[in-house]
Amino acid sequence: MQTPILPAAFIGVITATFGGVLRDVLSNQKPQLFQPTEPLYATCAFAGAWIYISMLRLDLPTTFALIVCVAVTFLLRTLAIIFNLRLPF
Repeated sequence: MQTPILPAAFIGVITATFGGVLRDVLSNQKPQLFQPTEPLYATCAFAGAWIYISMLRLDLPTTFALIVCVAVTFLLRTLAIIFNLRLPF
């Protein structure tokens, strides 16, 4: 889409996190994103967005880049939940 790299990464993070917020609101729950105990929610999405962008910049096939991006994002999020990882703030 010819979007600059940094805005593209932010767009990916906003899309990923808003989907989760919308899911929680529609199911009448407090959004997980706003929970102080929620481990690395948007950070994993940001890392996944950069992996996807990097793979596209290396001219790898789009489908392959998407599969790797989803797998790495899922792995990072799973590890954050299992090991209770959080940003220090």
